[in-house]
Amino acid sequence: MNKAMIQNAVRSGFVIGLFGLSSCQDEAQVRSLGDQIRGLETIQAQAKAEMGRLQLQMKAVQAERDKLKAERDKLQSQMDEAAKALEAIRKDFSDYKAQYKVSIRKRAPGMELEMVEIDGKKFERVKIRELTESNLTFMHQAGTMSVPLNRLNPSLQTRLGFEQAVPVMAVNKANAPITQGVGLDEQLEEADYEVVRLNGQLGNMKRALAEENNLVQSAILGGNSDPTLHRHAAAALQVRINEGEVALAQLLKRKAQLEAKVKGKGR
Repeated sequence: MNKAMIQNAVRSGFVIGLFGLSSCQDEAQVRSLGDQIRGLETIQAQAKAEMGRLQLQMKAVQAERDKLKAERDKLQSQMDEAAKALEAIRKDFSDYKAQYKVSIRKRAPGMELEMVEIDGKKFERVKIRELTESNLTFMHQAGTMSVPLNRLNPSLQTRLGFEQAVPVMAVNKANAPITQGVGLDEQLEEADYEVVRLNGQLGNMKRALAEENNLVQSAILGGNSDPTLHRHAAAALQVRINEGEVALAQLLKRKAQLEAKVKGKGR
């Protein structure tokens, strides 16, 4: 083999070696890129799954919001209807009280009462001569007497259709309600009286409510009368009882505040 042939053979072997080396590098790059693509595909699949889960959660949240909105709208509608019904009942009860006052004043002359107590003094088996907006005139064993209705015990006031006005209240610098121009002791005494009066009114109204409910049941069971009137009266009484209990709770809170002030003043 001459020198030229030997040089050609060496050159051919070198080229083949280069091609072999290049092929190995390409395969490694291809495998690396394939691994990267598969990793990205896995991440993409996980992202799609997470997106689907979040979309389902959003739909569930929206459905819950729609449900809550529907319930809120329904509750608001019920509250509006209840407010209208309450206003109608209050009007009916106000009309009933006005009619009762007129009726009791007409029926009062000649009516006999078992007892009338005024400032601790008891008059038994008295007979009414006249009942006005503010006074009661009656005959007793020793003669005739006229007395302001606000001096009668609460139960008799209610029976005669009298309602004592609530004292006008003001607010001092500490935002505590006080009666204008009245000392703490007088306010406390006034609060005590109001508690007794309200308790008496509530007791009478609760007894009247029980009677109206009994009349409703009797009308239903007997079938010979319409229970509607008694139902309206019972509903009106219940509204009045609820209002009275709220007023009593506020009054008891007020009384406790006054007692604390009186106690603090005495130290």
